[in-house]
Amino acid sequence: MVFYRVEDIKAFSQVLRVPLVCQDAAILVAQWDAAIRTLGREPADDPEAALNTILATDAIRKPQRFVELLQAYALLLAVRSLEVERITSQMQLWQRLFEAVMAVDAGVIAKSCGADTGKIKEAVYAARLDALKNALIN
Repeated sequence: MVFYRVEDIKAFSQVLRVPLVCQDAAILVAQWDAAIRTLGREPADDPEAALNTILATDAIRKPQRFVELLQAYALLLAVRSLEVERITSQMQLWQRLFEAVMAVDAGVIAKSCGADTGKIKEAVYAARLDALKNALIN
């Protein structure tokens, strides 16, 4: 199995004079690949790690980039000769988890925390984790 190192991507990008946006995309795919390998076989095995994997991609602020990441990762899996059904199933699962996390209304949660701003981050994270767990069940 081939592992993609960020240092190698940066070095090749310099040599090939790849646009920064392409380099960033390649690095994101490599980091996602490493995170998925670390996570294990199924997100249901560790929902919190699955949430952290999604959040590490900055998916909340850049949702379109996350969608493109999934598409690029699907291509990488296809190159690795994984069967189409498995790739499709995995991409649909991650898309469903992403949508569940994105559906959490952080503004409403922030308002419910009142003046205690220290609780907002924890409450939003807990709500996103609950949403992800519910998406895994359904």
